Amino acid sequence: GQGWGAWPACSAKLGLRGGAVAPQSASVAPVPATKVPAAKVPATKVPATKAPATKVPAAKAPKAAPAARHAAAVALSGKTYTVKSGDSLSKIAAQLGIAGGWQQLADANTATISNPNLVFPGQVLQLPA
Repeated sequence: GQGWGAWPACSAKLGLRGGAVAPQSASVAPVPATKVPAAKVPATKVPATKAPATKVPAAKAPKAAPAARHAAAVALSGKTYTVKSGDSLSKIAAQLGIAGGWQQLADANTATISNPNLVFPGQVLQLPA
């Protein structure tokens, strides 16, 4: 009903113009249907052709999923740190001078942290020795 106005961006890009289509009045008489004789077209035979052969590369073995991070046993210092808003493991490790950085901090807290990129305020982290 809106004509090309329903798609202003597309119609402008294509250079099309036109307003809404006015609904037809009930006083307009419908055009009677006429029968059009079917055109007789001579049948032609199209020769069958084979599709060109294409070489399909051998399937490669799927890449293995990245190995899950298996932390080696990390000695704990017995000290803890409570995560604050805006903290990340790398910020905490740098602030506290943890040797081994955020990876060592993550390894010391595998029971607490399932994703090293995601820590929450209030989480209590064990500090490595």
